[in-house]
Amino acid sequence: MRTDANGMRNMRPVTWPLVLAALCGCDIRLDPDSLVRELRVLGARVGDDAPGSVADVDLGAEVLRLRALVAVPARPDRCGGAARVPQVDWYLCLTARSLLVPRAVDPDCARFGPQDPDPKRGESPVLVHLASGEQVDVPLGPLRAELVRRLRSMPGMGGLPAGLPLRPTQVFVPVVVRAQVAGTPGDDLCPAEAETAFLSARLVLTPPGQLPLPPNRNPMLGGVWALAEPLPEWEDPPGPPLTPCPPDGPCQPVPVPRGGSLYLRAVALDRSAEWYLPLDESGRDLAIEVLRFSWFSTDGEFSELRTGGSSRTTRWRDQGDYAAPPEVRTVSVFVVLQDNRGGADWARYDLLLQDAGAP
Repeated sequence: MRTDANGMRNMRPVTWPLVLAALCGCDIRLDPDSLVRELRVLGARVGDDAPGSVADVDLGAEVLRLRALVAVPARPDRCGGAARVPQVDWYLCLTARSLLVPRAVDPDCARFGPQDPDPKRGESPVLVHLASGEQVDVPLGPLRAELVRRLRSMPGMGGLPAGLPLRPTQVFVPVVVRAQVAGTPGDDLCPAEAETAFLSARLVLTPPGQLPLPPNRNPMLGGVWALAEPLPEWEDPPGPPLTPCPPDGPCQPVPVPRGGSLYLRAVALDRSAEWYLPLDESGRDLAIEVLRFSWFSTDGEFSELRTGGSSRTTRWRDQGDYAAPPEVRTVSVFVVLQDNRGGADWARYDLLLQDAGAP
């Protein structure tokens, strides 16, 4: 299970080869977290595609906007190179542990086996199906009463007016993202794939008579620059940034020599890192958000899987154990920008591998 900065967790079963290797002391090399050669949920957030959209759950709103970044690489050696469209479903996890323990993953909310109750049919006692699609707007009306009822049952809230605390308090609403693609029967190179991710959506409860705190807004990716040579971290990259791939439509790929490398630097727009009042027991006054960039690619490897702060550049290489196979010409690179309060933004870029002597 991987955990990222904004509380999104990807849950996968431990495979028997890893268990046996651990028991026998065998030395095996695990793929880096940045490698995307199968279905992956790379990001999830609250908020629409508008720049700086609100990343918090608002019980007074009409809809809850949820967005996910799901990658399903189209590879020549799998499914005949055809692109597969994932089925993405969103669920609300309504267990006491998930609501009481911040960013806790309740195992009961990750059960999607053939013998488990089907939550899409309303059979699960812990999962409520919200909507289907990578970008969904969920009506809050039917959910509002259930969420309020669950929140009032939390310790310290039940006896208060309207079930609200005495001071602003943040609660993390557990949202489950389930992505899957069907396989081709009898084709071992085109298997069915699935992944379950867990998003902690922040909800701020404000006592009656107090002004609400400013909401957290999603950070905004300002651009990604590709450099042939590294630059000092304090120096701004020259020229315009790369053109990101549109959600639907062709990309403008960046040519890269096969077996070569390039340096990538991502920048967030101004005001992406917001000042905020920590809602915890630390006693801190105002703090500023920490921004981090996570890097992923369908082939190759990065020198830094995460950048941000004093390190803003990573080097992508088409070399080593994870170099693109000869039949692969296009490599997709994904960058996910996150703040430490649950906000996120992302983009995808394509690299076109050019063989020596090719035009």
